[in-house]
Amino acid sequence: MNLICFDLEGPLAPQDNAYELMKLFPRGGKIFEVISRYDDLLTLEGRPDYEPG
Repeated sequence: MNLICFDLEGPLAPQDNAYELMKLFPRGGKIFEVISRYDDLLTLEGRPDYEPG
């Protein structure tokens, strides 16, 4: 049996499911955007032992 599993994020899916879920909560979209931007900054900084995402 062939089976492919992925988390519906990244290059295999056009949508951002975590963002869509967060938008269901009051100000959830904004909270997600802030956390996402912080994640981007840590990644660009090259922080040791940091896993983006």
